[in-house]
Amino acid sequence: MHNFLLTFTVIVFGVISLTMSSNLSTQSRTSQYLKEDLEIAVHDASLQLDDQKLAEGSIVFDQNTAKSVFQDSLELNSGLSASEYDLVEFQVFDHSNTTFPVNFTSSKVNFNDTFIYPTILAIVKTSTDKYFYTSQEKSTIRATSYTYKIEEEIFQNPITSGLPNENGFFWVVPYSNNITSHFSSHREDPITHEIKPHKGLDISDANILNKNVVAALGGTISYSGSMGSYGKMVEIKHGNGLVTRYAHLNSTLVDSGQTVSGGEVIGLIGSTGNSTGPHLHFETIYNGRHVNPLSFY
Repeated sequence: MHNFLLTFTVIVFGVISLTMSSNLSTQSRTSQYLKEDLEIAVHDASLQLDDQKLAEGSIVFDQNTAKSVFQDSLELNSGLSASEYDLVEFQVFDHSNTTFPVNFTSSKVNFNDTFIYPTILAIVKTSTDKYFYTSQEKSTIRATSYTYKIEEEIFQNPITSGLPNENGFFWVVPYSNNITSHFSSHREDPITHEIKPHKGLDISDANILNKNVVAALGGTISYSGSMGSYGKMVEIKHGNGLVTRYAHLNSTLVDSGQTVSGGEVIGLIGSTGNSTGPHLHFETIYNGRHVNPLSFY
């Protein structure tokens, strides 16, 4: 269903080839530098991503596959066999196992670095007589990494016209488009101070208390009332696997089972439940998974 296709902006850049030994020949039997072969290999490894997590706004690598792909790529491009090099380190830092920034120091070689985004790091040791045309029996150690930089989605233009966008979605707070907290896989909870996922958008502004909240899309009210930490909340089923939630309301203006149209007022902004001040917490759930609401805008 094209209207519900997710968009996720990822800018990719490589942090490549940190050398820890020198005296390297300028020729290799494959007529490529070890540096270049490592760049290719770590790039190939970095493509092994969990697609579902990516759609939810997280970078999570398939670690076992990534390591295998790295080794296969390095051996194919360099001509080295598995016995002719040592994979000293293969480290994966992603949203499933790391709180960024992370400082890494190898316990095996003299290497340390700080990573602020999801990264694959590989450190390889080989001997120059295996890889280069030289009679010297010297070893070389190279480190290479590939990093995904996630660019925060920028929501600049107010959607306060009362008209739907090209996907048929109405902006849920006609009063303001000021997003105070984005969808994230790792955010510090303002109340508990725990690092945990933030499954929606927080929208707030000056004098926003009791301003209208409207349905993003037409559908059927599946819940209207109080629900724990959400406070007063409205949930709407839109069909085709999409559900939206509107939390911390001061009051709900619809009943369960009621049919609403996109842009129809369903509640008033408040600060009920676990809330530090008046705002709307807005969630989109697609086929049972929380996804970034901005994907629909």
